[in-house]
Amino acid sequence: YDILNSFIKDIIIEEKRALDSYAKLGYILKWKLQTELNLIFVAAYKELSHMVFVEELLDMICKDFSTNVFGQISQENGVF
Repeated sequence: YDILNSFIKDIIIEEKRALDSYAKLGYILKWKLQTELNLIFVAAYKELSHMVFVEELLDMICKDFSTNVFGQISQENGVF
């Protein structure tokens, strides 16, 4: 919880979204902006764990959400 609050304060509010990662409190956060939907997908992992495929995972989640979940929500509820 504290790491997400720090991320929002230090990166999102300060508009430092051009960075590719954020390290604090023993965690590393990586994110993917989905500008059309105004969403940010975030992956957090322990700093000691070296995660190689985080960017690919975020790309897959963003794409899947955009095509499947968002498409279904907008069709069923007239949202957005």
